[in-house]
Amino acid sequence: MPFRIRTLTVFVCLLFLSFASAKEINQNLLERENMYWDFRTQLATKAITSLSKINFFSPAVKEIFIDALWDALDEAQENNYPQFANYFSAISNGESLENWPLSSQLRLRFLQALHLHQKISRDFLLKMLVEIKNIRLTSQEATLLFSLISDPRDSLGMEKLKAPLYLAYPQEGVIFDQSISAAIPSEAEIRQIFNHLPDMTSYRQGEYQQVLRFYVFCRRNRDFPCLILMRNGQGELVLDEQGQIWHQPALAASSKGLPSHIRNGQTPTGVQTIDSVMPEANRQDAFGKFRRLILNWIPKVEDEELTNYLLPPESKTSDWWKGALVSRDAGRVDLRIHGTGRLNDDPSSTYYPHRKTSGCISQREGTYAEIEYVDQRKILDTSMQALGLGTSFENEVQIKGILYLIEINDQENAVSFDQLKSILDI
Repeated sequence: MPFRIRTLTVFVCLLFLSFASAKEINQNLLERENMYWDFRTQLATKAITSLSKINFFSPAVKEIFIDALWDALDEAQENNYPQFANYFSAISNGESLENWPLSSQLRLRFLQALHLHQKISRDFLLKMLVEIKNIRLTSQEATLLFSLISDPRDSLGMEKLKAPLYLAYPQEGVIFDQSISAAIPSEAEIRQIFNHLPDMTSYRQGEYQQVLRFYVFCRRNRDFPCLILMRNGQGELVLDEQGQIWHQPALAASSKGLPSHIRNGQTPTGVQTIDSVMPEANRQDAFGKFRRLILNWIPKVEDEELTNYLLPPESKTSDWWKGALVSRDAGRVDLRIHGTGRLNDDPSSTYYPHRKTSGCISQREGTYAEIEYVDQRKILDTSMQALGLGTSFENEVQIKGILYLIEINDQENAVSFDQLKSILDI
């Protein structure tokens, strides 16, 4: 009975939210997250049996449902795929999806073909070809299509759209190609990125004055742990209790082994903002005992001026930072810095005792060989101290910063502080 009441409550809530705009829904991250997990529950219990039950929801809620369906399929064993077939039967039977956003239609067709081996229909491919040739796609829809066509698992017949897509959307195509073939920046450029401290007085109406700067230095092979360094609001390197430069390992790897332009892929290289913490330390099995830091994309503007302002002049002609642009425009959402309530039970893994995630930056958590790791707690406390705040639950919401994720080389080991000291000349 409690579950039925809960399901009904959520259903009524979703019905109400269906009349809200995407912007209103995204402002309440916890509500969005709860909506996602409720969809996951309803998918698992078959409380929702077909796409027709989702038709009257708002476009934003439909996208959340597809996120839940995508992840449920990603996590399912292949012999369990048939239980999801009902969600796609309407498509196969010709039911119209015209009231679904084009991005939703693309993702549904992709899931149908990838997991259920039901080929993308010729009619839909022809429809997309017309949309492309008449330049009716938004920049974001074009980037999403580039991303799906380039999924390493299978292009699913969509490669026929690739040439006309490049012709109609050359700028999006160039940025996408640059992001996936980006060279690792030189040590000189890495130092310039690390030492670039632009005046933030007027940047985005002064919202990011005197904020933290996180630098996440990674290997190209994300199976090896990265290392985080931090600057305080005055641009000074944050020190630990012993007066040494503070640093902490992290992992930015995909548990699915996917690139950053695909949902659940690795954390993208580039620049993001850190904007407070989630309201609750919920879903502790997945995210650990401490609140998650919220990562957001730099907003898309003409010539990417907002991102370019945060880069040294030398980086404006390189491509290492374009992964974040493509991930943003392909529709990736909800990236965080968080711990975990699950243990890594494979001591032979190259990232032990870290755990991989669905694209977030993960912190060590749990007890291994009598050592208790609480790295998310440490990064929250260090952040508050670096901002001149007391370390309290109430002050966690004031954590704010800019995050740079940079691949420094292709060595096959964890990033070490000694190596960073040499590269950064600190």
